[in-house]
Parts: sequence; structure tokens; C-alpha cells
Amino acid sequence: MADDEKPVAPGDQPIEPADQTSPVTKAPDAPAPIVIDTSAEEAGFGSLGRPLARSPFLVGFLGGLGALTAYFGVQALRGAFNVLILLFIAAFLAVGLHPAVVRLQRWGMPRGLAVATVVVGSFLVFCGGLFALVPPLVNQVGEFIDRLPGYLDDLNRNETLRDLNTRYDIIERLKAVVNPVTLAGAAGGVLGGVGIVFGTIFNVLTVLILTVYFLAAFDRLRRGAYRLVPASRRERVQALGDEVLAKIGGYITGALLISLLAG
Repeated sequence: MADDEKPVAPGDQPIEPADQTSPVTKAPDAPAPIVIDTSAEEAGFGSLGRPLARSPFLVGFLGGLGALTAYFGVQALRGAFNVLILLFIAAFLAVGLHPAVVRLQRWGMPRGLAVATVVVGSFLVFCGGLFALVPPLVNQVGEFIDRLPGYLDDLNRNETLRDLNTRYDIIERLKAVVNPVTLAGAAGGVLGGVGIVFGTIFNVLTVLILTVYFLAAFDRLRRGAYRLVPASRRERVQALGDEVLAKIGGYITGALLISLLAG
């Protein structure tokens, strides 16, 4: 036995390294630790708690709030329906009159003066149409009401209607219903007519004022609407929107010219 070799005790047998080719069993993955943001704690606001559990009560409560919000939103839209209609009409007219404003601006007219010229001209055309239409309409309606009993008498010329009138007295009942007093009461009387007239005047003035505002701020409103579109699609939406506005303007201008010629 060499001097540098020492006897090995029975319990001190050397451990040979494991075979590298033998399969190695891995320990199961430990659950990921919960990371708690300590920035709020460092700022002096205390530590954050665990997220709230999605309990059935919380889900039902949020669903009820959503239903109430939808209900009151629908009621608000119903209450503002007439105002929304006036806004839509004014915006439609502004889109139709905007090409005329642009044309006057190309001729060297300032935008404010161009808007005023277009609005005043359109209002005069509208008033002229009313004065040309309303008096004959009123006269013809009054004449029709006066002659209506005679028209009912003419129904007796038809043998079938005459037989029905003999059995059920239809024409006399119609005469009792369709007379000037009854028709005036059905129309709401004098107060109802005055209310309709003033309501119509108010709506016309509202549309006129909104149209002037939309025309004066047309470019600013259009750019603001395009800013609501995502930047990745803004260019395409702007091109399509300008084309649509141009087509609507051309349609309204053509319709006004046709109406003027027909009038």
C-alpha cells in the first residue's frame, strides 16, 4: 500500500456521480408569487389589498346600474327628440348651402358676408314660396269645406250608395260631422291654431339660427368631427366624409333649383 493511500472505512464508500443519461425528475412548479405594488405604500398611502371578488351581488348591482342608465338615456332622447330633429334639419341645410358659401368665397367675398348672403337669399326664397303657396291653399281648403255637403249629396247618384244611405242614413250622418264648426273644433279651435302658428314660427327661427351657426363654423366642426376618428383611419374617413358632404350639397342645391323652376 502506498504511503499516500489511506484505508477506506466500510461506511465511507465514495459516491459515484449519477449517470448523465438517466432521466431526471423535476419538482412540480411552485405557484407564482403574488406581487403587490408597494409604490402606494412607499408614498404613505398604505398597502394595496387584494382585488374584489366578482360576487353575484356585485354583478347584479352593476347590471342594474347599466339598465337604469340605458332607461334614463332613452327617456332623455325621447324628451329631446324634437330638438334633435331641428338640429338634424339645420345640419342638413348647412351641408347643402355650404357649396354656395365656398363659391362666394372664391369670388373674393369674406366668409361672414358670404354666409349672410346665402342665408338671407335662402330665407327670401323660402318666404316667397310660403306667400305663393299658403293663400291659395287656405282658399281652396275653405272652399272645399263649404262645398263638402254638396259633394255628399252627389253621392246619391250612385245606386249602391243610395241604397246604403236609405238603410243606414250614412250621408246625413256625414253631413252632421263634416261642417265648418265641427272641423274647426277638430283642428283645436282658435287657440289651437294660434299655438300651431307660433310653434311653427319658433321652429323655423330655431332652424335658421342653427343653420347660420353651422355655416359659420362649418370647417371647425368638420375638423373636430374628424379628430374623433382614430389616427390610423382618419385620412380615409376624411376623404370619404368630404366626398359625402359634397354629394349632399350638390343634391340639395339641385333640389332647390328644381323647386325654384317648378314654382
